[in-house]
Amino acid sequence: MPKRSSKHTGKPKAEPSRFPWPTAVVAVAAGAAVALLLALPLWEPATSPATSSAPIGKRTVLTPSYVRGVLATAERQGWPLGGAVAPPPADRAALRERARAQVQSGALREASASYGELLAGDPWDADVLGELHTLYDRKYDGADRFALRGNFSASFLGRAERHAAAGGFELEGGRRVRVARVSERLPLFVVDGLLSDAECAQMRELHEGRVRRFSQPPLVCFQNDAFINNPQLQRHFLRPDPREDAASARQTRFCLSQRASRAVGAAAAWSFSTSVFNGEHGITDLLARRLEEHFGLTQSHARDWQLLSYEKSVAYNDHTDCTEGSSETLEGMCKSGFADRAATVLAYLADDVQGGHTEFPKLGVRVQPKKGRVALFWGFGPEQTCDSASTHRSNAVTGDAVKVVAQRWYSYCEDRFQGDERPPQVGRGIPGQGRLPHQPMVSCDYTTSAEDVTGGVPDWRSTCRWYEADPYG
Repeated sequence: MPKRSSKHTGKPKAEPSRFPWPTAVVAVAAGAAVALLLALPLWEPATSPATSSAPIGKRTVLTPSYVRGVLATAERQGWPLGGAVAPPPADRAALRERARAQVQSGALREASASYGELLAGDPWDADVLGELHTLYDRKYDGADRFALRGNFSASFLGRAERHAAAGGFELEGGRRVRVARVSERLPLFVVDGLLSDAECAQMRELHEGRVRRFSQPPLVCFQNDAFINNPQLQRHFLRPDPREDAASARQTRFCLSQRASRAVGAAAAWSFSTSVFNGEHGITDLLARRLEEHFGLTQSHARDWQLLSYEKSVAYNDHTDCTEGSSETLEGMCKSGFADRAATVLAYLADDVQGGHTEFPKLGVRVQPKKGRVALFWGFGPEQTCDSASTHRSNAVTGDAVKVVAQRWYSYCEDRFQGDERPPQVGRGIPGQGRLPHQPMVSCDYTTSAEDVTGGVPDWRSTCRWYEADPYG
């Protein structure tokens, strides 16, 4: 999928389209509050970049030279791990009948999931794609996907500032929520008490259960030219299916073959991400309602929740959530059909985490991952373009306790689709060689730190994240 800037960071950004599938498929079918909280381990001055000491045999930061070495060794040994194995095929006729019955009864969310099952088995089924497209038209009443109505920037920033000036507010039941702005340069707020211990535990269990569902090793993909254009790695990448459109085919070429993915997966460590969409689980819907009621972050502007986990030594290096380097303003992006990530929510769900701070190196701020704490920040500057001061990273976890975070992005313009709909599986590669049905994927991203040079060739470092669904779809 085409990148919108030369160095792409964070979760891959969606390109403009009315519905989340390739174009060809559509054609087929300050002050007192800060002082009060400084005595607590709320945030700390930044000191050093994210570092990690990975377990022996596992790297948390990959370079092209390391990946080349891993693949050369696996090839010499005859690819001892093999590749992922496809699950038994689903009964397509029964699934199709179920989907149509669900549409008839008005169970549109369930029907969307059934069509998703069908497309996982065959992403190129034009009839199924056409029926799903008709379902979306019915569900959204033919409305345009993007809208400028009800942009939330003023409501979010205004409410957060008022809460910070007052030191916080009371939640239902009388629980006190404390709010502080911890940076003058960037609208960055830290909120304590928005989630109870029991609510944090529910979210952790939801994430852990979803990760456990997947037994297949992931397909490993890159968003880094130093890997993609490395001549010694080219033969290990997938070949696109002729039916893929240009954008999808470009991304498929950045994914390793099944056996190469398996070899790299055995030699690398990464964070994990599972997705929860509006209406899928009560606990995430509860947090969404609180954020809308108390901070003006409206659900119609939200993307899906990402529940993230980081084990010992795992980090995620410097990145912005918004599209850095673009001269487009927020409003201009919306008018062109691109809902960039304007605001970010990070809710910390685990206690006793050593290290793992969310660090903003250009602000000199580190937020400690304390259970029940929420960090909120606005990534755009006064000129409505991505502010590099929002650059942040997840420092390496240094102890045995797993860091678990609920992350959500909000767009300036309304984009209900991204928060409501779990997208169908996109075809990746030639059937039997590319991505298997419901196979998880790993995306290895750019970092914004200085590149290394090995033998005169840039050896850019990349941190990776496991996704239950296609992060580029």
